[in-house]
Amino acid sequence: MDTHGDGSICEAATSSDSVVLIAYGSEIRQIRTNFTDYLYSTLIENENFVRSLDVDPIDRYFYWVDQSTQLIKRSYLPNTKTALGRAQTLTHLQNTLLSRATGDQAAADISALAIDWVGKNIYFADASGNGSIKVAKNDGRYLKTIIRENSNLVTSLVVNPMNG
Repeated sequence: MDTHGDGSICEAATSSDSVVLIAYGSEIRQIRTNFTDYLYSTLIENENFVRSLDVDPIDRYFYWVDQSTQLIKRSYLPNTKTALGRAQTLTHLQNTLLSRATGDQAAADISALAIDWVGKNIYFADASGNGSIKVAKNDGRYLKTIIRENSNLVTSLVVNPMNG
């Protein structure tokens, strides 16, 4: 992708394949185009309810929240147009969230996520309790809470890795 001046315009810089990912119920679908043709296909299937999707364009991973199971998952973006991705749960992150749950408090109620592909971090909103914003490495290690309250209504997150 190419940005111009203030970053307000974004366009494909080459004629190579471009990919658009779409969360659609229990699936993640893709539209791939190379300016002469396009392909619409399923990339991830058999999830429960996909919510909040983001991409690491450098490492070619995409991340999502399965709202029904409250799991953060990721998959490598295949190079071929028809291959299915393979969902991988960030197990270390999930185990840490479970170990921090107390009493009747759920492990987490993840409502949004965003990927910092420069720092290799994943940010997510946890609506359980009073709500919080948390950060961990993109493999789930080193979980930290960065905002501790008044975040239970967060429905989307955005990070701008280029501006820090």
